[in-house]
Amino acid sequence: RILDLLFDIEKFSENKNTSELVSKPLVAVISYIKENIESVHSVKEICDAMKISRAYLTGLFRLEIGCTPYEYLIHQKLEHSVHLLNSGKNVTEACFASGFNSCSVYIEAFKKRFSTTPYQYMKASKSRKM
Repeated sequence: RILDLLFDIEKFSENKNTSELVSKPLVAVISYIKENIESVHSVKEICDAMKISRAYLTGLFRLEIGCTPYEYLIHQKLEHSVHLLNSGKNVTEACFASGFNSCSVYIEAFKKRFSTTPYQYMKASKSRKM
């Protein structure tokens, strides 16, 4: 999936300048999302904060990353929640600290992305650490 590839690129490029991979406006948006992952709940909030139109933002994402801004936002929230689960947070804490407003929405998105529930993931993660 394209989002998995993007995540791999982000990991690979941690020591490189992100602007070498995508345009400056998209770098600014991605930085904003990452810095505000807990408080950003919608693409509209991103557009308002960055003072750009939804159509422009969607075009940037589709052209340069191959997904919608919403898909990217959810992807980042889920990756953040995995980090939190791995660090010992429970499902509810990971849900809200990742910026989801509802545990049911979080669990559904997590299961769709990872083919397991956050609780099952957390249990498996704990057993791997022992």
